[in-house]
Amino acid sequence: MNGGGGRKAEALPVTGAFFMENLDGAITSPAAPDMAASFTVRPTGTGAATTARLVTPAAAAPTGSSPGRPI
Repeated sequence: MNGGGGRKAEALPVTGAFFMENLDGAITSPAAPDMAASFTVRPTGTGAATTARLVTPAAAAPTGSSPGRPI
């Protein structure tokens, strides 16, 4: 059963990426009112930026694209 080692090595970065994405959402959403105050806008004004920040990794993940690698 030597063939499963590569899958574990591939799964670790993916697991880390999902963890970081969830952590980012957990930090960004509660901080929205403070970010809005910093930008002198209403708290609802940061909704589009927060949504874009959380949706972008989900949109890029299926393509496997990165800034230095063409699709």
